[in-house]
Amino acid sequence: DLIDNTIDKLEDEVWEEMLTAHRIYSQNPLETRGFSVVDCTERNHKEGNALYKKAFDKVDYSYNNPLHIAIRKNDVRNISICKYILTHMTIEDINSTDCNCETVLHECAYNNQLAICQLLMSYMNTNTLNTKNNFIAHTHLHIAVKHGYKEMVELFVSNMTKEGLNIKTFGGETAHCIAKRYEIERNSITDMLTKALNQ
Repeated sequence: DLIDNTIDKLEDEVWEEMLTAHRIYSQNPLETRGFSVVDCTERNHKEGNALYKKAFDKVDYSYNNPLHIAIRKNDVRNISICKYILTHMTIEDINSTDCNCETVLHECAYNNQLAICQLLMSYMNTNTLNTKNNFIAHTHLHIAVKHGYKEMVELFVSNMTKEGLNIKTFGGETAHCIAKRYEIERNSITDMLTKALNQ
């Protein structure tokens, strides 16, 4: 309980610092008195970047970076915050995994964050989309299929290779196998995967 409470507090601190950094970064420079537009813009970017770095350095024991945390938060500002975070991350950071070997796409799949997932797809490299599986060998596709998130499954399928679609869990199941196992609820998803595999 003590560890969980500590991590919750840490995530809240990171989230608040990201929000503050975002507000500074996107602030209308004319609202700040005593500085020119150029001075205000430069100062806002500098302060925003410094706060972002402070937040980014606070990764928790699970190696969650601020992007993992932002996706997990149920907040209407998620898209805006994620866009801001992405401007400060390298491609390597975006494609990195936490201690469960999960990428930010896994996080999107768990939380059905379709809009954020669409934003991230342009940043994820082909290797990440088609080979990254977590500690029980589930890809983001396995997770989306298991939860029945049809639109997210469709997005993943349209961006994955056949090899990626055929990745098996430690239990020996592909995403298609999982869809068939939940056939009543996942019938349309099963059809979608069957079509993709037969192309």
